[in-house]
Amino acid sequence: MKKIYTLFFALMATMAAFAQAGNYTGKISIKVGGTFGPYTCSDVLYKVTVNDDKTINVEMAEYSLSGTIMGDLTVGTYTVSNIAYDAAQGAYYRDYSADGLKAHFKAVSTGVTTMNNDYALGVSSATGTHSAIKLIFNDDKVDVTNTFILGSMPFDCVGTYSGIYDPTLSIYQIADTPAAADKNINGQAYTIAGQRAAANHKGLVIINGKKYMAK
Repeated sequence: MKKIYTLFFALMATMAAFAQAGNYTGKISIKVGGTFGPYTCSDVLYKVTVNDDKTINVEMAEYSLSGTIMGDLTVGTYTVSNIAYDAAQGAYYRDYSADGLKAHFKAVSTGVTTMNNDYALGVSSATGTHSAIKLIFNDDKVDVTNTFILGSMPFDCVGTYSGIYDPTLSIYQIADTPAAADKNINGQAYTIAGQRAAANHKGLVIINGKKYMAK
């Protein structure tokens, strides 16, 4: 009986961990330097795609924050790729400070543009904090904690995001769990990128709106 319970809870953990590909809309809250804020923005779009190796990519759309200590801010879109599931954290996690990513950042204070450029997302020179992202999926929801350092800024920004899967914006329907694909199933198979999958394709595919693992 104990073994059955152990297997059951392991299965439930695997199901909870599985990322749902598609678009999410939700609210983002930003704190600056651990002291200022939170500053919020609603209806922010996050797009999640799943790679063949089960890592995920997250594209974070542009959003604006009004009335911050630095004025009115706009943070441009950028994508963090190849985020692997970390069993110890129970979440998808990636330190992307060495990935060479940049984001456009604009700050306008009392009508004067003080910053308007692309800035590297790296490591804080003052605290040593790394730019890193953590995602937890639960049914049709995703919770994201994204710590990022823009350029040579001495302080970090921590964004917390809660999004809900939006089928009106997504090209993928939610699947409960990954499963082995039946080669005889009705419907054409497509890759996560939306391309028609070859007969010998291996990895995640979309068939009739559901995700399967072709082996």
